[in-house]
Amino acid sequence: MYLESPLIGYLLLKILRDMVTDGELIYSKFEDPAYKALLEHVRIEVFQSKYSDNLFGYAIGVIALMEANLEEGFESDFLLSKFKEVETLIKEDNLRPLFNTELLQGIFLAYKALSLHGKATKNIKAIVQKLLDLLSKYEWLHFTDLASYICFSLENCKDFQEQVNAAAIWLNKQLNEYWERKMYVNFISALFGIAFSQISVSYTHLRAHETSLHLVC
Repeated sequence: MYLESPLIGYLLLKILRDMVTDGELIYSKFEDPAYKALLEHVRIEVFQSKYSDNLFGYAIGVIALMEANLEEGFESDFLLSKFKEVETLIKEDNLRPLFNTELLQGIFLAYKALSLHGKATKNIKAIVQKLLDLLSKYEWLHFTDLASYICFSLENCKDFQEQVNAAAIWLNKQLNEYWERKMYVNFISALFGIAFSQISVSYTHLRAHETSLHLVC
């Protein structure tokens, strides 16, 4: 099974993980090879992403494997080195390289991966906080993909709950505009981020966007 993005791998692995009951897989033998192929593809993505220095692909791939209860591929030194680079840029007030959405998404995902392994130190949290403060100052939190990944990566982190809620509230406000302007990719991205926040989208709000395919509630 071919996946174009580690993000797809994460979402599908989460779906498959949720199909496990009392340690027993409840999907059929027909689906089992697809699950194994999916895992293998994500493993390859993790290896290739690290080899090509693609922090975003590596971090989301590692998180996907964690969802499958696999610890392979995780290298804290690689992730920590990226935070060191960011810390240096901030100290030197060299902000231009930081304003790159893929880099920022990768950093926030790296934080999530480190947190899941209990390796998010106070210094790492401080770097994340400085990044959030900079993004807020320059209004970079108002970028759909970035805001969505902030919600996803920092969910359940009490230290960053204010920023996560702010990003989710902004995403929620954009839904009508995205739908009316047929910006469906942005619409789905916004819903993705909101799903990992404490902000809820009401059923009546979603009904306003219902298509002929109908929503299943």
